[in-house]
Amino acid sequence: DIKRSGKADSAGANGSELGQPEIKTIVELAHDPMPVVEERALLRSTRRDIQEIMKQISGNRFNQVTVILCSPWYFSQTRIITIDRNERFIVDRNLIDKLLEDEKATFLNRAASQFSIAEGDEPELLEMSIMRVFLNGYETDSFINKSVKHMQLSIYISMSMKSLVSEIGSVAGEIFGAKKITVHSSPYVLFRSAGSVLEIGNAGAVIADIG
Repeated sequence: DIKRSGKADSAGANGSELGQPEIKTIVELAHDPMPVVEERALLRSTRRDIQEIMKQISGNRFNQVTVILCSPWYFSQTRIITIDRNERFIVDRNLIDKLLEDEKATFLNRAASQFSIAEGDEPELLEMSIMRVFLNGYETDSFINKSVKHMQLSIYISMSMKSLVSEIGSVAGEIFGAKKITVHSSPYVLFRSAGSVLEIGNAGAVIADIG
C-alpha cells in the first residue's frame, strides 16, 4: 500500500525555511565557460572568487556562510510517496521518519550505483525536505497525528560528493572565518526563497531558472 516515484532535477515548494535575511551587498563575477567538469578546477575557482569577494566587502564579519551548489555539482530528485489503506491509520512521527529514512537509503544507494565515484569518496546528502502533504486528497501543513486512509508526500532530496562538500566548506570557512558553513543545492534555495518572496501559497506556480 506504499507507492514511490521520483523525478530527477526538479522540485516544488510552499513556504520558507530560510528566514528573511537582509541583503547588504551583491557581488557578481564573470567567468569563461568551464570546458570540462573537474573538481580541482572548481575548488581553485571557488577560492579565487571568495578571495575577490572578501576584498570587496572587507571590514565585515560573518558568523555563518551558505554555499549554494549549481549543476553539475549536485544531483536531486523530487520523490512522491503514496500510502493507500482500506483501514484508517495514524500519521505519526515514527511513520514519517521511517518513510524518510527509507527514501534516503534508496536515493543514496542508487546514486552510488549510477555515478562514477572516486575511491574513498561517497555521496553526501545535502537536503531532504517534505515539500507538500496531501491527506485524503486535501493539501495540509498540519499532518502529524491525523487519522487517514490516504496520504501523499512530495519530498525533495539532493546530494553531492562528500569530498567536494568538505573541501568547499573548508575553503569558505578559512577565508571568511565563519564557524558555521552550510551547503545547499540551488533548486532547494530557489524554490524555498521564491515560495516566500512570490507569496505562492497553495495556488502553485512554475519557476523557470534559465542560465
